[in-house]
Amino acid sequence: MKSGLSTMEQAQVDALIQGAEYPGSEFIHAGYTFAEVRSMAAHIYTTLEAAEDKAVCLAAESRAVMAAALLASLAGGPGLLLPYGLSERVLCRMQAETGFATILTDAERDFVGNGSAQIIRPQPMGDQKLPASFRAKPELELLRIFTGGSTGSPRVWSKTGVNIFGEALFLARHFKITENDCIVATVPPYHIYGLLFSVVLPLVTGARVVSATPSYPADIAATVQEHGATILAAVPAHYRALREQPLSGSSLRLAVSSAGMLARRDSLAFFHNNGVGVVEVYGSTETGGIATRNRAG
Repeated sequence: MKSGLSTMEQAQVDALIQGAEYPGSEFIHAGYTFAEVRSMAAHIYTTLEAAEDKAVCLAAESRAVMAAALLASLAGGPGLLLPYGLSERVLCRMQAETGFATILTDAERDFVGNGSAQIIRPQPMGDQKLPASFRAKPELELLRIFTGGSTGSPRVWSKTGVNIFGEALFLARHFKITENDCIVATVPPYHIYGLLFSVVLPLVTGARVVSATPSYPADIAATVQEHGATILAAVPAHYRALREQPLSGSSLRLAVSSAGMLARRDSLAFFHNNGVGVVEVYGSTETGGIATRNRAG
């Protein structure tokens, strides 16, 4: 894993916090702008500034709320606890293990826990901004990611800002992602793969991301077409389902798969139907991405 950001990467991340990057651009396609995400980050930072929380639970599906929470934490706010699901059972279990006292969320959720948790639903606050003097602190713990234990007991993985933003900046360079791109993701943003490709990558590149998380083949195809998406981030099960669902008139230039092995048949069928090969990204929550493969060449 990276031990630190380069001088250029540090400057890029500082600019995100200070508002110098993409001030008038959309973060969510046809939705929240980068300025509104930063305003939300300021709301989170100031709300939590007086609290004694060392870490808060981030239980959200909104990519804008996720992005704002990351920026607030990166600026020196509390670290974030990322659950593997948003059910009451999962959140109660995580509270029992961590003792968190605050939840950042985007919706009413069925959560009682020990009855003491403060629930905050961040909103853009007009012209409120993080102070321009703030610098990112990527060496600090940014996230603790709770996994569901699909290969054994549930695990917790700690990630610094260097781990998360360093990987996103590498992916941005590797895939040549820019503000001209539009991303559709079929995986939720509280999954590490979804977080990287549909929250952090748009933050560091200025690309727009679609708010919806489609899962059925027709919905995926319609979402890509409606938004003129150029990048699809999906999982093997969705590429399998898309074998019989060409993305008619697709504007895609890049399709990415992770979170499991993609069958050769499904990969080649997607290429045959849509003219875009699927880049498989291999890695794990603990290591990050470590290798890629495109069977279509």
